Formats: sequence, C-alpha cells, structure tokens
Amino acid sequence: MRFLYVPLLVGLAAGPSVAIGWIEHRLDTHFMGGVWVDAADIDGDEDPDIAAVADIDNELVWCENDSRGGFTLHLVDSTDAGINSVAAVDIDRDGDMDLLTSAYVADDIAWWENDGQEDFTRHVISTGFDCAINAQAADLDGDNDIDVFGTAMLGNKVSWFENDGQESFSEHVIVSGYIGAHGIAAADIDRDIDVDLVTAAAGPDDISWWENDGSGNFTRHWLDGTIPDACVICPADLDRDGDIDIIAGGYQDYRIYLYENDSGQVFTRRQLGTAFSTPVSLCAGDLDQDRDIDVVGASFGRNEIAWWRNDGDTAFTKQLIAQSYNGAAAVDAADLDHDSDLDVVSAGTGGPLSWWENVASGIEETGRSLKPATRIVTVTSPTAPLLAGEALYDATGRRVTDVKPAPGVYCNAGGRAGRLVVTR
Repeated sequence: MRFLYVPLLVGLAAGPSVAIGWIEHRLDTHFMGGVWVDAADIDGDEDPDIAAVADIDNELVWCENDSRGGFTLHLVDSTDAGINSVAAVDIDRDGDMDLLTSAYVADDIAWWENDGQEDFTRHVISTGFDCAINAQAADLDGDNDIDVFGTAMLGNKVSWFENDGQESFSEHVIVSGYIGAHGIAAADIDRDIDVDLVTAAAGPDDISWWENDGSGNFTRHWLDGTIPDACVICPADLDRDGDIDIIAGGYQDYRIYLYENDSGQVFTRRQLGTAFSTPVSLCAGDLDQDRDIDVVGASFGRNEIAWWRNDGDTAFTKQLIAQSYNGAAAVDAADLDHDSDLDVVSAGTGGPLSWWENVASGIEETGRSLKPATRIVTVTSPTAPLLAGEALYDATGRRVTDVKPAPGVYCNAGGRAGRLVVTR
C-alpha cells in the first residue's frame, strides 16, 4: 500500500461566468507507465474511487476515496505484462464493482472479481488476443448480462465476448484485417435502445461506428479515414440535441475532431481543438456547471492536460489544467470531493498519478445572477472563521452558513469583497 498526498494550486482560467482553477493532489509519483484511469465507486460507499494501470510497472491499482478526496492506494496486481486499460464494471452482477483489464504484452483480457471487500480474483476472458490494447464492457446482445468487447492492435481485429450469464465468455469477431485497431467505446448511436460501438484504427487512419441489430450483430458505418494514426474516441452529446456525437484524435496528429450527429447518423466533421499533439485520452462532462458538455484531454506530445470549454453552441475554448505533466496519457472526470463539480483524474507514463480539484472560484451572488469576483485573497487555515459581515457561497451559488466552513473553496459576497476562502 502506498499513499502520497502533494497538493499544488495551479492557475485560474478566466471565463464568461466562472473562473476555474485546479489544485493537484498527487496519489503516486512513481506510477511508471501510467496509461489509463477510471473513476467509479469500487467499494460501494457512494463516492468515486479511482482504478488505474501502469504498463511499465505492470501495476493494477485502485485508490480508495475517504469521501473528501483523500485517497489510499491499493495494489491489486503487478504481474499482467503490459497492462494497458482498466474499466470498473459489475461483471457478475452481484452489486459490487469488478475490474476489467487488457494487457498488450500478455495478449490477454481479464476480469477481476470483487468479493465485496475489495479483494480481487483474476479470471481470464481471452488469451492470444494479439496486443490487447483496450477492453470495455456493456450488454451487447440484450440478455441482461455484461458482455466484453476489445481491440487487438497487432491482431488487427475488433471482437466482442459473449457472457453466458455465468461469466463464461465466447469470442465473436466483429472485424478482422482492421490494421492497428485501437480505440473502442460503446454508445447508442442510432437511438434504437441497443448498444452500438465506435472504433479507431491507426493503420487506415479510421474512425467508424458499428450498428448493433440488438443481438450482437454489427454493421460498419465509416466516418473518416484521414486522421493520422487514429487512436482515441469518446462518444458524447456535445450539442445537446439528444443524439450522440463523437470526439476523436490520432497519435500522429495535433488536433481533436468533433463529429456532429444530425440525429439521422449523418456526421459532420470539424476541428474541436488544435495545438494538442498526440491526443491519447479524451473524456467529456460539464466541468463549469453551465449545463453543456465540455471536453478533457491528455496530450502525450505536449505533456499537457487540458479542457475545452463549450459555449453551448459547440464553440470550444482550450483551458490548461497542467503543463509539463510527464508523459500525459490518461484522463477521466468525476466529483471526487463531493462538492458538486467535476474534478479530473490523470496519469502519465513518466510516473505521476493525480487528481485535480476543480476550484470554481471568484463567484459572487448579485441578485439572481452569478458574476466573477474582482478581487481574490487566498486564506489557508484549518479553522478559518467567517469575518463579520461575510456571506460565503460555493461554486453553485449556494449560501454557506457554517461559522467554520468545512474544507473547500468559497467566494465571499460581503466584508472584503471578492475574498476567496480556502479552508484545509
């Protein structure tokens, strides 16, 4: 077991309604080859924990959240060579979160059964899945159990593994000869109440979606063949029109692309972001609480973690979370500290495993609207009381009435106007 806590406050990003800053909390500084993170409630205590893998150290870990954003790191395994992806999912439907992994050196896909006390037992789903680079899970055949699907980068194929309801899996090849198969994700692209797939392949620079007939039979729909070494995809409704759009990037590219779905599965491509070389991880969520979906990404080529603010009309503005983040390789978003906003989890191949506290700062209440504060003073104290005449509000504009506020970040709307209070 390892536990390391290093907080770091980084710059505030100005915005039209909320300025967001980020405090880094280092969970591990020697997580060598950190390539994947997934935030989910692994121990069933109603807060998001973190699962992560490192392909140099061959480590699978989970980080236990104390409900306030304090984490304890637990090692699950360090023997699965080249472990490269992890997803937290209840494979056996027993009410707790298991783990699903792929390993590109061992060429395997495995699931790790949680006994309810976070002791994990490994079960192999597939061996000889040549350079298993990604594995995810969903009910693909509509029989109410959890199936598995993945990509074999050197095997040049995409397969799904049918669960018989007793966690015995049978492979079905969706496509072979799909050179450099890499990214894969599930979403109901055509809104017919079954789970479709989206894939990226480096060889043909390809992005495609695969229409599910409801029984696990898939028909390919090609989207693009011009993204250099296409490797990462993320489905999300970015334009709030009720259908699923797709975000994608390529290992030899410096751009992030948005494919807007017109609700009839006709997609229009445009650039979402530039100057972000080798985007290798993408996720989506409402980081600034303005009711639209923003994008978070990791740039391996620039050692950056960044997010793109959506203005509500799918015009995106890049905001940095971290620079010089060694080998930036993985991101995910979740409310890790129970303060009603989305934080970011990240990992890098050079060793860092971190979570970034979302500090929606500089908010004052003025009538019914919120506006950025003009003056900010940071106060750090474990028992910082309110000053006379002060009224504090959190990032959502809710009044904080405690005389000694709980740990968090608040904005003052009285007393010293614009004072930002940080209590630790």
